[in-house]
Order: sequence, then C-alpha cells, then structure tokens
Amino acid sequence: MEKKFARSFFGYDEEEVEYKIRAMNKAYEESLRQLSDQLFEATSEIESLKERIRSIEDEIAQENSLNEEIKSILFSAHMKATDNVYGAIKAAESMSIKVREKVYEKEKESERIKKTLEKLTEDMESIAQCYSKALEEYKNV
Repeated sequence: MEKKFARSFFGYDEEEVEYKIRAMNKAYEESLRQLSDQLFEATSEIESLKERIRSIEDEIAQENSLNEEIKSILFSAHMKATDNVYGAIKAAESMSIKVREKVYEKEKESERIKKTLEKLTEDMESIAQCYSKALEEYKNV
C-alpha cells in the first residue's frame, strides 16, 4: 500500500501523515474487531458443536448400553430355551425308553397269558374228553 504524502518545507506534511496513520489505525482496529467477532462466533460455534458431539456421544453410549442389555437378555432367553429344549429331548428319550420297556413287559405278559390260555384250553379239552368218555361208559352201563 504505497501512499504519497504531500511535501512540506521540512519533509512530509505532519498532519496528513498523522491523519493517514489514524485512518490506517482505525481501519486496522475495525478489521481487528471484525476478526475478533468472527473468532468469537467461530469459537462459540465450535463450543456449540462440541456440546452437540458430547450429547450425541452420550446418546450413542446409552444406545450401546441398551443394545448390550438387550443382547444379554436375548442371549439368556436363548440359553434358557435351549436348556428347556434339551431337557425336553432328554425327558422324551427317557420316556421312550420306559415306554419301550413297558411294551416289552406287556408283550412278555401277553405271551405268558397266551401260553396259559393255550394250556388251559388243552386241559379243558382233555377234561372234556375224559368226561365224554366217562359219559359214554356210563351210557353203556
């Protein structure tokens, strides 16, 4: 910024130089004030953004905590359900074994009863034949 000052008898005009210096100082102070205002606004905006970031981080932390709690609850429920299913399978296997044993026992008992009935039938037929012979002999007598 090159300025030419009017010359006076002893050099430059002192009042003009003083006026220019004051004007430049005033422009500098105005520029400094504007920059200061801009810095204040930028700093305020930065602080506001930092506060917003902290707020968002808190929300994220709460969401993460809630997600972890939900995961834990779901995992516990899954494990409990798995235990219930496993227990039901074991109970069904045990019951199946008991039922098979009972069926086997009933089949054995049925076979024993069948043999007993066959034996009784044979004995009854033998007795009936003996009575039949006795009746025939009695008729013949």
